[in-house]
Amino acid sequence: KDIPISKANRHNYVWVAEALPKKGDKRQMYTWDPDAMKQMPTYKDREENSCDICGAKCTETLYTFRCYPRAKKTDNMLQGMRLNLSRRFHPCKAFISKECGRSLLGIQSEASKIVEELSGILSSSNSQEQMSELWANANERLRRVILDTMRYL
Repeated sequence: KDIPISKANRHNYVWVAEALPKKGDKRQMYTWDPDAMKQMPTYKDREENSCDICGAKCTETLYTFRCYPRAKKTDNMLQGMRLNLSRRFHPCKAFISKECGRSLLGIQSEASKIVEELSGILSSSNSQEQMSELWANANERLRRVILDTMRYL
């Protein structure tokens, strides 16, 4: 069976970490930003804290990671975004150190930062106020990106 965390399979998935909760939002959210990752509670016995990537016994905190299949160039992206079927989370949960997790997350693109911010705004209790503030501070290019992104959220 497919094991996403194995070295041979990691590149086939997009990895995200469990995120710190946003103010007023009770849903479990995920992020590509290593600075916004939520720490997992540590075991009393530090020997039980082992990273699923490197296998080392971690003296630092671990983080929960999830993944979903990476879109292939042959996939019809628009159809995939509409149906959203092939991009569901894999059941695998990995517990990874911050150091190993940074490389797994990669560099967050501007587009993914905007999608993440908009998702957070839309799920908050004062979304209208936050969206108005974002719109007021956005330049013309960012407003086009926001409108394009909102079509798919």
